[in-house]
Amino acid sequence: MAMFRTQSLRIRRVAILLSLLCVAVVLAAPLKTAHALPVVANGSDPYADGCAGGHASWYVVESAYVYDDVGSQVGYVQLWYSATCDTNWTRVVPYSSVNGLIVSLYAWNTGTKTWQLEPGSSTSCQSYCWDAETNSYDLRTGQYGIPGPAKAHGCVIEPSGRGGCADAAQPTK
Repeated sequence: MAMFRTQSLRIRRVAILLSLLCVAVVLAAPLKTAHALPVVANGSDPYADGCAGGHASWYVVESAYVYDDVGSQVGYVQLWYSATCDTNWTRVVPYSSVNGLIVSLYAWNTGTKTWQLEPGSSTSCQSYCWDAETNSYDLRTGQYGIPGPAKAHGCVIEPSGRGGCADAAQPTK
């Protein structure tokens, strides 16, 4: 009987020591802190800021084809999002040589229920629109922190003078 008490006492001591050890390990582990998003300026380059490319998390949210005035597809417009920086930007890509590209970025105003142009987001190029970051003929806006739905607007102007525009927008409520 004394032997059972001794074993029972040893088991309790081991259990207590293991419990204390577990508590010590948990308390000694570093606390995880929330990862803060990088602070980027509106209009800045998402590739230069680390919000796109490399190890960033970025993707196309919406896209739409651009048609010219006779109904031929001449390119596409994309709305991009960076989860790394919580920013959006617009990209337009032509299918062939162009006389110009135009892009702009809009934010949904929940108060007025209208799309509003992000100040400074409209840009254009003529003829040779080479983007070294994407290694393609395209045109991008800078990135903007938009708290709600966003809309990309892009236009392609062909050498013939024909052209078209399209929007790629997130749903609004």
